[in-house]
Amino acid sequence: MTRRHRGWTAVMRPVVVGVDGSLRCEEGVRWAVGEARVRGVPLRRVHVAPSLEMQLPPRVRAQLGGELNLSTNAGVLLVGRVAPTLLAIGATAELVVLGLRGVGGHAGLRLGSVAQAVVASCARPVALVPLRPQAKTLQHRPNKVTLAVDAHNVADAAVDFAFDAAQCRKAAVRALYLGTGSEGPGWERAAGGLLTEALQPWREKYPATRVRAAACRAAAPVEALARASAGSQMLVVGRHHSGALSPMVQALLCVGQCPVVVVPA
Repeated sequence: MTRRHRGWTAVMRPVVVGVDGSLRCEEGVRWAVGEARVRGVPLRRVHVAPSLEMQLPPRVRAQLGGELNLSTNAGVLLVGRVAPTLLAIGATAELVVLGLRGVGGHAGLRLGSVAQAVVASCARPVALVPLRPQAKTLQHRPNKVTLAVDAHNVADAAVDFAFDAAQCRKAAVRALYLGTGSEGPGWERAAGGLLTEALQPWREKYPATRVRAAACRAAAPVEALARASAGSQMLVVGRHHSGALSPMVQALLCVGQCPVVVVPA
């Protein structure tokens, strides 16, 4: 799909959502539908099978465009290994969406092997959607996007994604810079000034977007971000290296209470 702008044509990247027939995946599909609508881009639902000769389960067929009323969007059946195939199609996506967790793996392990591989290596942002938000439903949460940011090592792409997502939904950005609790006196004031300075280019780029920025001490940063996610539409974090997730991001994906978007540098 393309969009014309004063004589030139811009290609619209789709939101790509992986489907496997699981209930968790169904939640991911529903969220992806809303995200594509908010962004005004196409939705592409993708199922990866080892062979075209395999019969698709009814729930997979439904998620590819039946019972969820998604008939106007493209459902795609691809053949190959799941993670590499999703990485390939996700390379040209606006956003890749996966449910937490798919049909494989063990009970209690929220981040499955496919999601782990995709979120660690995808060239585009990846959203991991929990089955059931543990607090309020997403529709009734405060209209804000939470951004985890390191003011000393700002992940520009993650900040830009958070501000753009907030602008699309007319939401506020809540930027959190978390210390470990072992910093010396006056850290909050100094860190708050550093955070304000780091975010200034995006305040100027998105002047209509409300921003709440805070530097806070937190003996357990992951738990602090998990609590913040309970009152957010989405939580955005950066990924500095391809092929690996920081321990904090890995832990956050397992305890976040809203969709967590991991944005590559």
